[in-house]
Amino acid sequence: MITKRNVIAAIFLTLSLVAVAFLATSTSNYIEFYRAIEKFEMRLQNVDVVVIEDNVKVNITFEMSNPTNYVGLSLREWSYLLRFEADNENLDLSYDTISYIGEPITVTPHWTQTFEHNSSLYATRPSTSRFLELYNLYQGKEVSWILQVHAVLITFMGTMGIPMSSPITSEL
Repeated sequence: MITKRNVIAAIFLTLSLVAVAFLATSTSNYIEFYRAIEKFEMRLQNVDVVVIEDNVKVNITFEMSNPTNYVGLSLREWSYLLRFEADNENLDLSYDTISYIGEPITVTPHWTQTFEHNSSLYATRPSTSRFLELYNLYQGKEVSWILQVHAVLITFMGTMGIPMSSPITSEL
């Protein structure tokens, strides 16, 4: 027989099961947050250099990825420093900050995005003139590039900076 007490108990049981399912999903996602921050990665894919007279045009291509199931990250900005290495000499060539403050990029589960950035370097800078010397010296030889990126992510805890670095060896 259906009584008022049985109906209230059934409603309470249903609400309890819905709450448990919601809390289990939220807890699972929360636990995945730490893995997402730890595993967020960047990989340098290519560095193209074009020298025209005293100007150097540098194009970098890299990808950032979230290889986890975490939902709740957004990319607010990233800063980079491109370092050139040859003959035991390191030159910091290019750096910049790219912001998405108005519209952050949503980082979904298993997200991967390729980024390209171009910059022009002028020979009046000491590092650029030294790079031009090394460029002429190492033409046709392998050199190393290191891209250091500092990604600023928006999380449920506020903003969080993640430093990353990726090397690549290529022929000049």
